[in-house]
Amino acid sequence: MSCIQIFPSSCRDRERERESKLARWFSKTFFFVLFLLLGFNQVVSPVFAATLTGISYSPSGSVVGTFVAANNTTFTVFTPITAVTSGSTITLTFPSGTTLTTGNIATTDFTITQAAQGLCTSAGSDTTPSAISANATNRTITLTAASGSLSRTVALAACGLGVITIKTSGTAGGNEIQHPTTTTTTATFQVDTSVGDTGSISTVSFVPAAAANLRVTGTGTMTVATTNELTVTAYDQYGNTVSSGANNYTGSKSLTLSGPGNAPNGTQPTVEGTNIGSATSITFTNGVSNANAATLTAYKAETTTVDVSDGSINSTGDASYDLDLTASPGALNDFTLTTQNSQTETAGTAFNVTATARDAQQNTKTDYSGATSVVWTWTATTSPDGSSPSKPSDGDETFTSGAMTKSGFTLVDAGE
Repeated sequence: MSCIQIFPSSCRDRERERESKLARWFSKTFFFVLFLLLGFNQVVSPVFAATLTGISYSPSGSVVGTFVAANNTTFTVFTPITAVTSGSTITLTFPSGTTLTTGNIATTDFTITQAAQGLCTSAGSDTTPSAISANATNRTITLTAASGSLSRTVALAACGLGVITIKTSGTAGGNEIQHPTTTTTTATFQVDTSVGDTGSISTVSFVPAAAANLRVTGTGTMTVATTNELTVTAYDQYGNTVSSGANNYTGSKSLTLSGPGNAPNGTQPTVEGTNIGSATSITFTNGVSNANAATLTAYKAETTTVDVSDGSINSTGDASYDLDLTASPGALNDFTLTTQNSQTETAGTAFNVTATARDAQQNTKTDYSGATSVVWTWTATTSPDGSSPSKPSDGDETFTSGAMTKSGFTLVDAGE
């Protein structure tokens, strides 16, 4: 007899029991499958590109040369694709050119924190990673997340995926991370974890290290008693202008310039009205002295080098750091005459006279050359016995590099 046809109570009971068993089997199977999905989610989930919302070095962006970060300075922020749990690793891969001093990198230099998300209302805390490793060849730092840093300890889908923040601690420092450029790099900073999430940011700006030297530029030639607008620039050890970040060489600086000497008449060279060799205040903006803030006035005709120092760093470490300067004499001002024996001649003995062209600072006019019409005048007197002094005839004389020597002078009065 078919239970389907007559529905006796005993059949209905058996049918209900069979349906109940099926329901219980389905429920167990569903939760077992769900458990498998949740339990193995970290292993089988695909790899997607997560988003890095920020990556920076302290202070003010990223530091080149010396990485010294204040406590709780954000180093990188990213949103994982799959759950990060205790023991997950986070690897920071730095762009080509980065130098990692692995011996200085320690777990205590960083903290990891995961924000609360979804039903997981309890956020993690700033917790030191349980392990850290650095590979200078691969340019990577790998941190292992500790449970205290996370907003969950199991992969509950309802919790969502909280943003993870990696910060520096107060012990970070010691030239740990260096990069020899301040230009924006298109190399990729990549964040990978052992549970498959990745993220990257493709534009990272590096700021310079501390100023390591000063360099002087300006016009390489000038005329004495005129001005030469100098530019002083501060550079770090990698040749970057110290133009940003905590090391920004900016504001008023006390600088001492050296090189140009005093003119023959004693006039001293100046920068901004201050004598060379004395400190003067020069204002900088982002590593470079302001326009017209370092005006040199030189008075000695010479070839020299212009150097600068702020008391800690200077331009003397490399020949290319200073300004090679040639100061030429000014306009013709007068001639000076010198006799053969320095103004002491013997009566009756012929001697030479040298005429030298000079500018207003008494520099020899080395650019004064060629034929010049010369008229010789003097006040020489006759000797007691009536002999007359003699001098050469007037006429064209040839100057070479500002000087001309003429012979044929004889004095006869020993009393002169």
